[in-house]
Amino acid sequence: MDRILIAISFIPFMITSCQNESSVIIDPDPFKKAFQNQGIRMITSYEPYTTDIVDTTYLNKQGQITLEKEYASTKRYEYDSSGNLVRLLSVNDVPSNYFIEYQKEDNKVLQKWYLINHLRWDFEEKDLDVLERTVEFKLDASGKVTEGKDLDYGVLTRYEYDNTKLISRKVYSDEDFDNPRLNWIYKYSGDSKLIKIECFKESELFIEHYYNDDGLLDSTRRNNYSIVYKYKYY
Repeated sequence: MDRILIAISFIPFMITSCQNESSVIIDPDPFKKAFQNQGIRMITSYEPYTTDIVDTTYLNKQGQITLEKEYASTKRYEYDSSGNLVRLLSVNDVPSNYFIEYQKEDNKVLQKWYLINHLRWDFEEKDLDVLERTVEFKLDASGKVTEGKDLDYGVLTRYEYDNTKLISRKVYSDEDFDNPRLNWIYKYSGDSKLIKIECFKESELFIEHYYNDDGLLDSTRRNNYSIVYKYKYY
C-alpha cells in the first residue's frame, strides 16, 4: 500500500473536459511547477561529492517531464496540446502502459486510466485492455483541486491552500481517513518562492526537497540519503 500511496501522490492532476475544446488545466503540485518556464532540457541527480548518477529526467520546452531514467527503470510521458497527461509507459519490475482520459462534470473531474495490452509506445484503440483506475477530483469555485479519490484503490488526497499557493497535500488510505499516511508540506519565502518541501510518512519526516534562489530543486534528503541536481538547458 505504501508504494501505491507514494506513486499516486506524485501523479500530476491536469484536467481537461472531453466535451469542450477549451481546457481547464490544474496542477496543484509546486514540485512540478518549479520546472516550468525555466528552459530546462535535462536534470541529472548525483550522490554528493561523486559522479554516480542516480537518475536522469528529460523535459520538453514547456517544462513538462517526458522521460525519467533510474537504474533499470524508465518512464515515458506524453501530453496533449493543452498540457494534459495522456500517456504513461513504465518499464521496470512491474511494467505498465496507460492511456489517460478525462471527463468533467460540474465541480468534479474523472481521470480514467486505461491499460494498454502491450509495452510499445504506439498503440491503436483495439489495444486498450481494461479501465484499471478511475480517480475523482473535486474542484472549488475557482477551479482548484480540493480533493482527489482513487475509486479503485481507496486512496484519498486532500489539498489545502493559502490563497493560490498549495501549502499541504495529505494522502490517506481507505483504512483511515482521519490520519494521513503521507503529508506533503510546502514552504515559501516572503515573495512566494518555493524554498522547501517536506513529506511526513505518518509522523516521521521522510523526504525533504530544498530549492535554491533561482527556484530550482537543489538537493533532496530521504531518510539518511542525499542527492544533488545538475541542469542542462535548451
